Formats: sequence, C-alpha cells, structure tokens
Amino acid sequence: KPSLVAVERSVRLRSFRKELEARDNAARQAAHGPQQGAPAERAARLRELFLAPLVAPEDAQVRADAAFYLATSDQDDAKDLLIQTLSDPDTKRADLAAASLARSDDPDNLRALAERLERDPDASVRLRIVESLAEEAAPAPIAAAALLRAAERDSDLRVREAAVRGLARCELGRDPRLLGVISKLLGDDTAELSLRQASVQALHDYRDVAHELPAQALSALLDVLERARGPLLGDVAKALGEAAVDPAPLEAVLINVRDPGSRRALEAAIEAVKARVQR
Repeated sequence: KPSLVAVERSVRLRSFRKELEARDNAARQAAHGPQQGAPAERAARLRELFLAPLVAPEDAQVRADAAFYLATSDQDDAKDLLIQTLSDPDTKRADLAAASLARSDDPDNLRALAERLERDPDASVRLRIVESLAEEAAPAPIAAAALLRAAERDSDLRVREAAVRGLARCELGRDPRLLGVISKLLGDDTAELSLRQASVQALHDYRDVAHELPAQALSALLDVLERARGPLLGDVAKALGEAAVDPAPLEAVLINVRDPGSRRALEAAIEAVKARVQR
C-alpha cells in the first residue's frame, strides 16, 4: 500500500502534468506538435526555447515547460544540457533544470543529480540539487539516499540543513535509516543548533503529511526535551504538542523552566495535547 507521502507526491505530479498538458504554448508545440519532425529536431527546438532570453511575459512559462520536456526527452543530449545548466549563472534557469530533472521520474536523471550532488564543489549547486530532490523527487529511493548522504556528511551547513528538512518528504515511517539520521542529529548536544532545529522541522513536516509520527520519532523528541533550552526547547515542545499523547513529560519539564518564552511554548503544547486526547 502506498504511503501518504508517496500519495501526496503523486497527486502533486499529476496536477503538474495536467496543467502542463493544458498549456498550448511554443514548448508544447515543439514537443508534441505535428510539424516538428524527428525527435532530434524536437529536442533542438526545445533547447532553443529553454536557452532563449525572456522577452515577453509568457516566455518564463515556455522556458519552464521546455525544461520539463527536455528532462523527459529520449535524447541524451537534451538531458545533458540540463545537467550542465545546474551551475548556470542564471540561477532561475539553473533552478528550472534541477526541478525538471527531479520531477521527471526518470531514474537516470535522479542518479545524475545524486552524482552531481556528491562531487560538485559549489555549495550553491549542491543546495539547488538537494532542494529539487526534496521538493520534486522524494520519496523516490534514489532521492532519499542522496538526501540521506547530504544530511550526514555534506561540508556546507546550509546543504545539510536543507537535506535534513528534505527527509520529511521521504519514508520516515518505513525506512529506519532515514529516521535514524534525524534522531541522531536531534539528540546530539554538540551539533549545530540549526541542524537540530532542522531535524525537528523535518518531523513536524512529515507529520503534516503522514498525520502521525513513528514511535522512534516521538522517543527522540522526548529524549531531548529535558536537555533542550531556548529556541530548540520551543521547537521540540511545539512538535510534541502536535504529536504526543501524554502531557506528563511536558508538565515535568515545565516545573524547572524559568524562561518566559520557553514556558509559553510548553504551556501551549500541554494544552494542545490535553485538547487532542479529550476529543
């Protein structure tokens, strides 16, 4: 049975394709029009549209559609162009290339993105790939594995944070490796605060889609609750307020907390748990 995160991604992709097919613009004519000739000729026309400067208001949409048609083309050089464009100085064009490759559902495209993520020295390119894999490809196993590696060992903090947050779109309830990375970061008192906060955010975002947290995730939040301070305590309290079934751990921590902001966060979480349990 498909998970809710997989269903959510499938719904988004179907909606995108439906809107794409409804647009009868130059990109669609190049990809599917009766006058465009052989596949190589169609790909050449799509390359022109993708690389053309934006002049008219509708050109941005044509470029975006051309990027997706290139990503789903059977012409290798069309996909190679998108891979090369990942580091284009035109960041909007580069973003389109990454998003289109990730959205294509083509394992070869996802592997190409994962390989580029591993070796590209430019952190901005790696961040672009991570965000596209998370937004457009997850929970595909290739995307999840790439996000997992980046979350664990990328050299740039921004990339790691984005990868951790991106794991929210993966199968946290079915793949213990993914949840293990989040739990480990969350419980590491020596880790950067932003990484620990990204871990809490990932659990929050996953629950928004899956409607519940795995037991291991709840345990990780409860384990760090007593040690957390400041912004992290507020984030953990909020996450537990949305997912916990017993207010007692939150109440126990509240007794020893003096910071007004942290107390408010804990009190709100306690009330949220009680209200949910009573329903």
